Amino acid sequence: MLDRKEKLLPMVLIIFVLISLMPFPARADFSSLAVLNEISGKVAKPGDLVEFSFTLEKGYNTSESTSVTFFLEKVPENWTAGIYADGTQVSQITLPEEAGEKELTLKVRVPEKNKSS
Repeated sequence: MLDRKEKLLPMVLIIFVLISLMPFPARADFSSLAVLNEISGKVAKPGDLVEFSFTLEKGYNTSESTSVTFFLEKVPENWTAGIYADGTQVSQITLPEEAGEKELTLKVRVPEKNKSS
């Protein structure tokens, strides 16, 4: 018959593994920028222009001006996408010292269906 230590060993190992997999809170400084949005997915049909509004906001510890350069990667073939500020497509934006946030829009054009399909 197993003694008490041998019975407890598997339970202790399981608890140790579970504890080691738990995320522990980490201390970090506030980010200098945050991207905030309410909707991250939409349904679209071929030919639709889909718009995602989002806010670019300076972090709490940032009082100086902050610049951001946008890169759109992995846009599917025949699709178009761009970031817009005040109706104009932009590739970089600067939040001056006195501005805390900027409203932006990601516009994505879904291609028309191929006539052969």
